[in-house]
Amino acid sequence: MQSYQARKIEFKGYLSIDNWPLKVYTIVKDGTFEYPEFYANVQLQLPNWLSLDNSFNS
Repeated sequence: MQSYQARKIEFKGYLSIDNWPLKVYTIVKDGTFEYPEFYANVQLQLPNWLSLDNSFNS
């Protein structure tokens, strides 16, 4: 087991998706999070992830 090490938390911005206000952060072990294609794909997937059809409330 590895001991705890601090990680860099970086605020990326605000999003509003299907009336959900969101704050977006990245958390990285080393360096910075520089993956624009991954980040864009996450933004495309968020409406589905936030829909009630996919939550524990459905």
